[in-house]
Amino acid sequence: MPHDDSRCVFHAPVEKKGVTVRDFNEMIWQRINKLSLNFRGFIFPGDIYFRGGCRKEGGAIVFARSVDFSKAKFTGIADFLETQFSGVAYFTESNFSGDAYFIETEFSGKSSFTLSLFSGNVSFSKALFSEDAYFGVSQFSGDADFTGARFTANAIFIGAKFNGNTAFSHASFDDLVQLEFVTIRKNILFYNIILSSKTRFYFQEPKLSLQKGDTGLVIFKNIRFNRYMAYIENIQNPLGDNKGVGARNALLLFRYCQLKDVYFTNNDMSLFSFYKSSFDEARFISCRWSDVKDRIFFIPFKRKNVIPEEKFLSDSTDKEKFMVEDLNGYEDVASLYRRMKTALDNTKDYQQASWFYFNEFEMKRRALEEEIENRVPKWRIFQWRPLLWCYCQLKKIFSRYIFYFFYKVFAGFGEKPLWSFYWFLLWLLGFTTLNYCIGLKKGFSLSGGTIDYIDATFWDSLIFTLYRIIPANYLPFKQMFDIPHGFWGMLVPFLNTAVLIIFIAFIAIGLKRHFRRF
Repeated sequence: MPHDDSRCVFHAPVEKKGVTVRDFNEMIWQRINKLSLNFRGFIFPGDIYFRGGCRKEGGAIVFARSVDFSKAKFTGIADFLETQFSGVAYFTESNFSGDAYFIETEFSGKSSFTLSLFSGNVSFSKALFSEDAYFGVSQFSGDADFTGARFTANAIFIGAKFNGNTAFSHASFDDLVQLEFVTIRKNILFYNIILSSKTRFYFQEPKLSLQKGDTGLVIFKNIRFNRYMAYIENIQNPLGDNKGVGARNALLLFRYCQLKDVYFTNNDMSLFSFYKSSFDEARFISCRWSDVKDRIFFIPFKRKNVIPEEKFLSDSTDKEKFMVEDLNGYEDVASLYRRMKTALDNTKDYQQASWFYFNEFEMKRRALEEEIENRVPKWRIFQWRPLLWCYCQLKKIFSRYIFYFFYKVFAGFGEKPLWSFYWFLLWLLGFTTLNYCIGLKKGFSLSGGTIDYIDATFWDSLIFTLYRIIPANYLPFKQMFDIPHGFWGMLVPFLNTAVLIIFIAFIAIGLKRHFRRF
């Protein structure tokens, strides 16, 4: 059957070629032997193996000069196993309907897969890219395997779409790596990748997917990034702000990575997990963390800068998925908060660092609470439960837990001077009322130098309450007071002084921690 009259056999649609797949492949092989290497727009009707005369068996093909497969359509398997491209290899806008194999393929010149579509699986395993490799705006609908590939020049993936699982495990990069504006719907793995001393790594503004059925995990494992040459930037929650994704759905996992002087800029850090990585000296700039609702007694407040590992503790099913199986408890999370505070202190973001300090001590408080509760007998008899609850509360009172509890409530673990100030005002009002109720007397001088006393007003009681913590000479009110005798007359003024001085100390500690840093 003759091929389509309007097009040659190479460009004709599959159904109008008029030749068998074998004959077509033989014609391709003849062109290769004649060094006619322009395959632009060719439509390959079936499987083609660029080995030993386009057959499965035989040696590898060497393209001695530049070859052009731009806009070519491979309708079946395209196998370039061990093929050698001595010149430039153009696969721009090519379409691979079936699986494509570039295993151990050597690209001695530049290679361009820009705007290419891989509908099936593709493998560049152990491929060698000696010059710049371009995969910009290419689409990988199936799985993509770059395991063991070596990029000795620039590796450009700007705008690429990874719809299947992608692996760069054990790949090596000697120069620029650009993963910008990429779309990620499944897992993409960077296990044990090797970066040379001059490798610049850019992972910026990816489009992460959280649609049903998508995992979208980006896993960096066992990587040593170069200082000042790695940029993880502009990564945002795909569902927008305050959508509750945050901690339980971290999408970027760093495991056993060296992140010293790696830049994390303008990111939603609720998507990041750094468990078992060295991030103390990473540089976090203009980043945001997730918040959770907490309360002090009946007063709600937002506890800021919560890391994903804290939420992992509450759901064992998440631990394996997010590679935190050996995350033991609140003490481990407290250590992560402490290291995150160190990193924020290094970048002089002290306001953010204060919340990490707060969360570190909150984890220590919860660890003590959990330890106490685990030691309480678990009796199932309903009538004993109130007694067990009372027993548990007594153990908390007579342990270190009570200090953590009150340090949080009254001082925000030393990081919230405004909290201490509010409590100071509340206690000031309370002691003013107590001093007024116990019968405080106000003295005034009579003629002849005698002193008489009358019942103090509420305002007089307030002045007296302040006198107990501030020297009288520092106040503009010259007053004389008579403290009632007896138990309450001794106890209330003593507590007045002690409690308010403690809150003044809390305020001073908090202010010092904030302002000593500037």
